[in-house]
Amino acid sequence: MLEKIRKTFTAVKIYGGKIKILTTFVLKKTLYSKKGSNYFLRLTLIVSVAVTSAGITSGLTKNNAQAVYINDKAVGIIDNTEITEEVLYSEIHSTLNNKNDADASINEKISLVPVIASSSDTSSEYEILNTVVNDISYSINSYNISVNGENTVCLKTLSEAENLLDDIKNSRTLNSPDIISVNFSDDVKISEEYVSPEKLMTYDDAYKVLSKNVSDKKIYTVSEGDTIEKIADKTDLSVNEISALNPGLDEDTILHIGDEIKIVEEKPFLSVETVKKVSYTEEIPYKTKEIKNNEEYKTYRKVVKKGKEGKKEITDEITYENGKEVNRKTIKETILANPEEEQVEVGTLQTPVKKATGTFKMPVSGVLTSGFGSRWGTTHKGIDLGAPAGTPVHASDGGVVTFAGWNSGGYGYLVKISHGNGLETYYAHNSSVAVSAGDRVYQGQVISYVGSTGDSTGNHLHFEVRENGSAKNPYNYL
Repeated sequence: MLEKIRKTFTAVKIYGGKIKILTTFVLKKTLYSKKGSNYFLRLTLIVSVAVTSAGITSGLTKNNAQAVYINDKAVGIIDNTEITEEVLYSEIHSTLNNKNDADASINEKISLVPVIASSSDTSSEYEILNTVVNDISYSINSYNISVNGENTVCLKTLSEAENLLDDIKNSRTLNSPDIISVNFSDDVKISEEYVSPEKLMTYDDAYKVLSKNVSDKKIYTVSEGDTIEKIADKTDLSVNEISALNPGLDEDTILHIGDEIKIVEEKPFLSVETVKKVSYTEEIPYKTKEIKNNEEYKTYRKVVKKGKEGKKEITDEITYENGKEVNRKTIKETILANPEEEQVEVGTLQTPVKKATGTFKMPVSGVLTSGFGSRWGTTHKGIDLGAPAGTPVHASDGGVVTFAGWNSGGYGYLVKISHGNGLETYYAHNSSVAVSAGDRVYQGQVISYVGSTGDSTGNHLHFEVRENGSAKNPYNYL
């Protein structure tokens, strides 16, 4: 079209010192109009070739302005014929850089075409610059954070992107001086790209995107003892939520070991893995060596030498994911003290049957100090057998312990054993007891130890035999 204008001007001929107008060409072109803060010039160029002298004709045929184009769209006429496309492009590029505080890349071609225009139809370089900046499309340099290959957020600067990732790491990291490393479990990368300005995000919005929780579908494998309710407790889901994920499954469904159930877990969109080194001490258990005693029953067990636990220092590397421990491995062990072996004497004889044999044996090896019958104006219901404190007291016959403990009626520490058929034995004034009510004991089993508790004047065992509740002379049964 502009070329046609130029050809029109060359069609002017001079006749007798006068100019004859051979043609008048009217060019109507929308250049810009005002709408809001954007400006577009609507310019009607009416080029009428009408001159009066050859000298004037020569002046009007000289280009005095430049039309500015964005691709094929005219956006204005600049009154500067000296400015080049390179200079104009550089000024626009600089303006966009300052406007966005980032490097901009212009997406369209900017060109200049020489034209003839009146001063009322032209614009200054400043006006044209604003028009082009508002009308042109462009991309700006940004830093994109991708997670597992998917673009997620775009930030203006590299430092913003790096600080954002550091802040997310710190929010999921345990506060500990022993941390070895902090990394993302996901594949996280920062790449430099040119994007449209609307894709840029603020730091706060980008932080919200990367720190949000997402649903992660998983499979739960049923193990022994599992029910729908137990699985719901383990996975922090309700029975209804599990049923919704597994149609046909409800609280009445019979589960089998190995069945697979769909569940959904909430996890951070960006997972952080922290490796921490910790050191601690741990006891080393001692070993026990048994020494056989062929003269005691298998129930006999006596510590000959006490064992002593050792101690060691352990250093572990612990891996946490979002603050939860997921793996632990020991990298060093140092023995601080070795354990000492314990030695225990154990009997080898077959244990007697824990029931009455029908005969009674002397419960303790001692000296008779008081017999059965009248004594000091009362009836002595048993016999007293003097022996050193701590001497083992044995069950006179097998049976069931009906009482073992403190008696406030004068017996002190007392043990009673029922032997069936209405027969019962009492063992009184003990220093301590070695059985409990309900225990079954065999004949000769240690049930207590000689003492002087209750109404007693010295270390001895008070031994009674009762038949259907009536005290009998023990010597008639021994």
